[in-house]
Order: sequence, then structure tokens, then C-alpha cells
Amino acid sequence: MPINVNFFSFDAQTIGTTETDLTSNTTTLQARTTVGLFTLCLDAFNMTATERYRVRIYERATAASTQRILQEVELIGVQTAEPLYITPGLPMGNGWTFSLQLLQGTARAFSWSIRAVT
Repeated sequence: MPINVNFFSFDAQTIGTTETDLTSNTTTLQARTTVGLFTLCLDAFNMTATERYRVRIYERATAASTQRILQEVELIGVQTAEPLYITPGLPMGNGWTFSLQLLQGTARAFSWSIRAVT
């Protein structure tokens, strides 16, 4: 199966203190039901020493269940040594999404893509 490296992608979008859904670039969390293996590739090069961002992955256990946090990670400070953050590939399809939120510091512009094998 081919990999779609731009299943969802955005360039230079400013992310602030409101949690932003990365599949729609809005502050409303989505529940995507496309079945596949998904991964987030986030360019965090613009972060400075004073910033903390939270990446969340959401999914549902079944199509009828509540969307919950599947994984959460914080990016802290300068990311120049390893500026690309890539999540593991996760099999999802019951109501998934990826989000990003500023926890501390100044809002920065990020580029990202959600890659898919569907």
C-alpha cells in the first residue's frame, strides 16, 4: 500500500494556547473515521527555550465509544538538534485526530503533515 505523506498538511500555521486540531487546523477536535495507519510529522524548529507545547493523539476504542487521549507528549524548549517530531505509526479508524497546544511561552508557526497508509 502506498504512503500518502500529505493526507493532511499545513505550512507555517501559528499555534497558541487553545488546543488546535491538526487534521482541520481549527480549535474544534475532529473524529476522523478513515481507517489506516497514521503518523504525525511536526517541524518544531521555531521553538525557543521558553516554550512548551503539547501534542495529543485521540482515538475511540470502538465507533460508538467516547474519544479519548491515546498518547500525549510535551515538546520543551529549543528543538534544533532534532527539530522534526514524528509519532509512531498507529492503526486508527474509530474517531481519531492529532492536536497541538501551547502550554508556555510565545505562539509559534509550525508546519506539519499527517501521513497515512490507508
